[in-house]
Amino acid sequence: MSKFKVCVYAICKNEEQFVERWMDSMKEADLVIVTDTGSTDQTIEALEARGAIVYKEVIHPWRFDVARNISLEHVPVDVDICVCTDLDEILVAGWREKLEQVWEEGMNQGKYLYNWSLKLDGTPDVQFTYFKIHDRKFFKWVYPVHEVLQYIGDTPCKEIFIEGLVLNHYPDPSKSRGSYLGILEMAVEENPEDDRMVYYLGREYMYKAKWQECIETLTKYLKLKAATWKEERCAAMRWIAASYGNKGDTQEAYNWYYRAIAEVPHMREAYVELARCAYFRKDWETTFFMAREALKINKKSDCYINLGYAWDHTPDDLAALGAYNLGIYDKALEHAEKAVAITPEDKRLKSNLELIRSKYLEKSKPQNANLFTEDILVHTLLLLFREEQLVEDKKLAARCLRSLEATQYKNVVVYNQGCLSNEELRSFLADFKLQFIIIGGMENVGVPVGRQRCFEYIWENIPNVQYVSELHLDMIFTPKWEEKLVEYLQTHDEPMISCGIIDKDGEMKFIDKIIKDMPEDEQDLQVLLKQLTSNQVVHGFTNPCIHNNHILKETGGYNLKFLKGKQCFEDDSILLGYYYYYGTRANWYPKISYESVVYHAVALQRLGLTDSVTINFNGLIKQYGAMGLKHLSQLHKSEWHIAFFKEQFNKQ
Repeated sequence: MSKFKVCVYAICKNEEQFVERWMDSMKEADLVIVTDTGSTDQTIEALEARGAIVYKEVIHPWRFDVARNISLEHVPVDVDICVCTDLDEILVAGWREKLEQVWEEGMNQGKYLYNWSLKLDGTPDVQFTYFKIHDRKFFKWVYPVHEVLQYIGDTPCKEIFIEGLVLNHYPDPSKSRGSYLGILEMAVEENPEDDRMVYYLGREYMYKAKWQECIETLTKYLKLKAATWKEERCAAMRWIAASYGNKGDTQEAYNWYYRAIAEVPHMREAYVELARCAYFRKDWETTFFMAREALKINKKSDCYINLGYAWDHTPDDLAALGAYNLGIYDKALEHAEKAVAITPEDKRLKSNLELIRSKYLEKSKPQNANLFTEDILVHTLLLLFREEQLVEDKKLAARCLRSLEATQYKNVVVYNQGCLSNEELRSFLADFKLQFIIIGGMENVGVPVGRQRCFEYIWENIPNVQYVSELHLDMIFTPKWEEKLVEYLQTHDEPMISCGIIDKDGEMKFIDKIIKDMPEDEQDLQVLLKQLTSNQVVHGFTNPCIHNNHILKETGGYNLKFLKGKQCFEDDSILLGYYYYYGTRANWYPKISYESVVYHAVALQRLGLTDSVTINFNGLIKQYGAMGLKHLSQLHKSEWHIAFFKEQFNKQ
């Protein structure tokens, strides 16, 4: 049984089209009361048919506060909680339970999340905290337009934020707001010291493209003694800036945006608007800097309007455009990738990303061209330095890279997907006797994307390289570990060859061998790795592996159209690519050569990736179908893989 009597009340006029949806949303209330102010369609009949109580009123001259107060008077006095909404608004189902979980006797007002507008995908665009849930006795509506509830009780108002209660607004684009300007002008004429009405009048002038009137009115607003709400003052400064910008006075626009930022430095909107203003004037330094400053703010305001463009792809998009035009291509790529990650279906963003990536690769090539021209083999490595485990990750990387210094081929393409900037990473890598190309930048894009970007860099910039390796940070290599593997590929018609591995538990799974006492000393480990080598070549796949670059490119590497998860099953995609490259009659299968053995702790850093493993598995099925699963059960040697892929094939 409910603890409180809840009533939804509203005003309406000619809103027949919204009745069914609105009543469905409000049915959790004990009663619904609507005050109709002159409908000429079937609004009243539709509401009454759904059980609403409808009163007919004539409001002249029109004032929103008068209409809402009359509507509130129709609510019975024994109601405990009043919920005021409009017919083009929807409360998310379960709202009453959320309300009663926190409402207590003596509570006066409830606040909640309001999405004034939504994007096409249903995510919030313009969002702020709303206030239209209240007790029956101690409130009245004030202001002829942009009306608000005024508390009239004798004791301090007791407020609560109702976590999880969300009201969504689906505005009727056919409805005009043409009456607002006249009502606001009347209200300000009646009370020129009323900061709320003066602010809204200035904003309305901006909406009507009356730039000078907006500037003059909001300048007056800022001088009012009552105009002390910093967030609203900031908004007024932004509207003044926008008006100056539309008048062609860039310097004044900048001045007012800087004042807005100084007024409220913890909200993104002023930074983003200044970055956008700078973009249209091709002021790339300001565009880049202000967009980056906006991105440093990670929390939305809980007391003012949060505009969608401050929290969607826009800041990263502007940062990318600014960086690109400044020639800072690594930062341009970093932000362009983030923008696409936020809004992946935007064709312009995707086109920009390809352009920026191409330019980044082009500019990276000259300084490193001589580095790669002579090598037969290039290594690829994903570097994931996590901020919360930076010391441990650096130690892991240092141990790996020190051992790699004794490699025959010393060129490494690194994809940076950790917390260090590319410059910080370059400084770290300078301590090792290897030659690095760094791509990517500070975003954990996952294994398939990171590996594929390394491959694409090699294909575009050093296409004559014969072999490409895949390395992991949790590996330790013996001197010239790759030499025998390259020789194997040179003398066999194979697309790839894996290296023998021993893991942290001493297991050598593909040859059923276990070393009980794993040495902790690195020199002792190196001795052991040499001792474990043999001329065995067995059925199986593991990392590290070395690919024939020509065949890798022919098969396309990791197909990111299907591999949308951060990890798991990406290697299976490549194995099937090779299997079909040779044709099913050839009965190709992956092989491991124990002429080289490497320590591979096995997936130490993958614990930080949280994507469901099903994402890439489902992509694998889309790419290769059920028969692909059957063939994977044949390609893998381990009993687990064989059983798993057979089971999944039988389920299809």
